[in-house]
Amino acid sequence: MKNCTRIFLATLLVVTGIEVASAQSNGVHPELVKYVDFLEGQDTPAKEYIFGLFETYDLVILCEADHRERTQYEFIYDILSDARFDGGLLFTEVGSTGLTEDFNRFSQGPDVTDEELNNILVGFHRRLTWAPWPNTVSGYDLMAELYKINRTQRVTWYPSDVHYDWVGTNRTHEEFLKFYREQALNRDSLMAKHIINVYESLSTGSQSPKALVIMNYRHAYGNDFMKNSESKPNNAGRFLFEHYPGRIANVYIHNFANQSAEDIIETLTNDGKWDAAFAITGKRN
Repeated sequence: MKNCTRIFLATLLVVTGIEVASAQSNGVHPELVKYVDFLEGQDTPAKEYIFGLFETYDLVILCEADHRERTQYEFIYDILSDARFDGGLLFTEVGSTGLTEDFNRFSQGPDVTDEELNNILVGFHRRLTWAPWPNTVSGYDLMAELYKINRTQRVTWYPSDVHYDWVGTNRTHEEFLKFYREQALNRDSLMAKHIINVYESLSTGSQSPKALVIMNYRHAYGNDFMKNSESKPNNAGRFLFEHYPGRIANVYIHNFANQSAEDIIETLTNDGKWDAAFAITGKRN
């Protein structure tokens, strides 16, 4: 991937291209040697690697696993709650743009009781997405963590997916289909446009805030992930890389791989070689 960095972890693996002494003498299967050798040469904790990227890049994309996979968010919360991210911006695929103002006013406002917090977050969660399927629990957890983080520092959340007001009156099947055709089917370009507009409105002169962008699957990919050699992918990541050349990196959280750009059929990454290498080395960070 051009201008990008991948992290593969079992939770996370940082790829820097270093190779060390061979593991072949230790009885490792020949097809796994280069993977095991690579992992054994890594000693930078994942979070420190991300903050190292922020020393070079203004924006870092995390390509998350399935939105519903909750353990990856422990790593994400560790980044967001770090004092070095105080004042930073968080953009996510999960969450509608319509939540931004209300949620940030709440999360950066006065303390509330635990009961009040749950009731407020349930209300936000019901508005989380345009998609008519159950919202992810990780979305609720993210909002709860952002409220907690904002008790002592400031992280501003910009949910970036297209907005559909389910609470509005007189919603019809035809109205939703119109929204789906005009916005949902073009959501990658619209998400990228939203991120660019917000980010540039908050950048002043030579001062650019640090932004973490969290997206799933191909939405985080750049130009190297094309359906064919003649067409560019309509990925939010591709639009962002083209708009911010040299200012953005992306990181892949180890997950299942998709067999093709058209079909969401999951398989092990590199035929399971990375999973096997992680198991052999015991590396988790």
